[in-house]
Amino acid sequence: MYSKGYLEVKTNSIDKKDIQVSFKTCTGCGFVWNSRNEFILNDNISLVGYQPNFIDIEAGLLLFNHNIKKCGTTFALRVGIFTDLYIGPVFDKAKIGTMECEEKCLDQNNMDQCSAVCKYVYVREIMKFFKKVM
Repeated sequence: MYSKGYLEVKTNSIDKKDIQVSFKTCTGCGFVWNSRNEFILNDNISLVGYQPNFIDIEAGLLLFNHNIKKCGTTFALRVGIFTDLYIGPVFDKAKIGTMECEEKCLDQNNMDQCSAVCKYVYVREIMKFFKKVM
């Protein structure tokens, strides 16, 4: 047993079989999605936006609404959690700030497809996937 401030943990009382890891817990109502597939296929979830991270693309945030009467929470999940859903070319360079950029990434509510040959195109393809399945 050890104590750190107000936290006291009895290390010999933790049984690994009692630990359950979930994919996501709603911060508003506490609903638990046990797996990524369960989350993706849930009829009460909708993708509502995207906040890019121009330093680390996989740290960008996809914004989801939990569409049940007693909740309505908007929460974010990192793009990197869903990278494997995209099969296709991933470009090396971002086009933000160039003539090719349509600046769709700068509007978190714009989920339209972008025509620029940009490394953020794959994120928009993941967003398109969510729009089809949710």
